[in-house]
Amino acid sequence: MVLLDAVHPDQHLRSDAINAHMCSGFRFLKAAPLLARLGYVRLAGLLNSWAEGLPVRQAAEAEAFLSTYRHLKTTRDESLAWETICDEVRGTRGLGDSPLAIVTAGTDVLPDHPELQRELAALSSNSIHFAVKGADHVSVITRREHALSVVEVIRQVVEMAKAKRPLGKITRSACVPD
Repeated sequence: MVLLDAVHPDQHLRSDAINAHMCSGFRFLKAAPLLARLGYVRLAGLLNSWAEGLPVRQAAEAEAFLSTYRHLKTTRDESLAWETICDEVRGTRGLGDSPLAIVTAGTDVLPDHPELQRELAALSSNSIHFAVKGADHVSVITRREHALSVVEVIRQVVEMAKAKRPLGKITRSACVPD
């Protein structure tokens, strides 16, 4: 399993900065579906920065998708179920020795985020945690150089899982072991 700049189920409880960021986002999401239906989200380009780094065609597709009513309604519904989702995650057991790589943003991270990401790595006794140099939460998948680092980690996790080898040998020059 590879988790990309993943959510920790207690992040909003343990970090004031993360909680404030999430509350701000959740407030926006309450109105976002209506704003999307009216065309405001796309017209104003509110989410266009999330497509930065993608090739032109894929950026246009991402901008169109991100500003749709359906996407924003689904995202809003997920935010409304946040506590239930977190409770379910807290109730799960660890992953034993299943291969687990935690790949996180290396820049523009909120306080406590790196520590919470390290805790996610503790879900498996066969895990590794990387931060992608220069990547933020979105660019870890949208910027080519960052995405290539992620692809390399995924490829290596699959190879090591097939060979039943520990993950400690994963390397990637753009990733810094944490």
